[in-house]
Amino acid sequence: MDRDIRLRAFIEEYDRVISMLDDIAMMKQTLTRIEFLIAILVAQIGILLLVRLLLKKFC
Repeated sequence: MDRDIRLRAFIEEYDRVISMLDDIAMMKQTLTRIEFLIAILVAQIGILLLVRLLLKKFC
């Protein structure tokens, strides 16, 4: 009986660890997407500032 309890506890702990690793992988993927979106946003702001500067200079 003690062996069954220890085995059940091990399986539950193993399941928690696997779930945690899945969550970490999902978080890494989400952070990669956020970094990509931030890079796009920064590029758009840079282009907007460049266009405004050119419009002020030539118009």
